[in-house]
Amino acid sequence: MSYARPGGNVTGLTLANDETIPKQVQLLKEAVPTIRHVGFVKTRSNPVTQEIAGIGQTTAAAMDIKASLGLVEEAQDVEPEIDRLRSEGVDALLVVADPIIDNLRERIAEAAITRGLPTAGQISFYADAGFLLTYAPVLSAIHRRAAIFADRILRGAKPADLPIERPSKFVFALNLKTAKRMGLIVSPTLLSLADEVIE
Repeated sequence: MSYARPGGNVTGLTLANDETIPKQVQLLKEAVPTIRHVGFVKTRSNPVTQEIAGIGQTTAAAMDIKASLGLVEEAQDVEPEIDRLRSEGVDALLVVADPIIDNLRERIAEAAITRGLPTAGQISFYADAGFLLTYAPVLSAIHRRAAIFADRILRGAKPADLPIERPSKFVFALNLKTAKRMGLIVSPTLLSLADEVIE
């Protein structure tokens, strides 16, 4: 199977989280240059996120940043796991998106803020939840493309003939309210790169 010719009844769109995680690591380091140890937080049950977290860990290592893995599955996992990571020396978190994490995003953000850990996320609405920054595809563009896919299939197109599409538009969001709560000063250079600023 390939993205260009998926075969069978497979087609659709991807959030390209495997492609964006290196940029997320980079932006987190630019936002907080003192970072030396990043915790990659993911769910236990989603095997896809293991590969994504691995790419993030490889990126961090190339930047001379230590990496650790944190695993959550339910709301009651969040604080104990973040505390464990912090006790191991983690000084920032990068949270790997999946539907369970989506539902835990506000709890993760608040737990991280109160423990002095800057956060980066993979979905744009994580910034609204209190994450320091996100770098993510534009969801509205993906939703529009999904409707086009559905229309083409309903009109008789075979899914196998429709290539899986990766997003082409991305947005970098910074949450200055979170930065202020944590006593972080965001550089004017980084601020100028942001597509969206939450104040």
